[in-house]
Amino acid sequence: MTYNLFLDDERKPSDVTWCAIGLGPWVIVRSYEEFRTYIKKNGVPDRVSFDHDLCDAHYQACFAGSHDYGDTKTGYDAAKWLVFHIGSAYPFPDYTVHSMNPIGRENITSFIENARKAGVIQ
Repeated sequence: MTYNLFLDDERKPSDVTWCAIGLGPWVIVRSYEEFRTYIKKNGVPDRVSFDHDLCDAHYQACFAGSHDYGDTKTGYDAAKWLVFHIGSAYPFPDYTVHSMNPIGRENITSFIENARKAGVIQ
């Protein structure tokens, strides 16, 4: 099954106007758990667009200048899970990070690109 996966707790793909996320159609998932469950059931997507903050607690921490997100998983956690779920067995999907959280966006991008440089993913 080929598909594009959009991870965001509130927005839909057409709401993203500040960066190019690629063409749809998109399957929308709203949480880390939905993200994992969908991929386990349907296989690795062709493209992923990541948001970082996936619940109100994430937004509150961000605005407070904190990086303590409690027990709730972020888009960064989803990216880490995907890297280790795929490993080097399959090509890593094309991706975009559409998060408006600049630190979260950089963390996701850096993690994926460092995994690629280290040969953890293709």
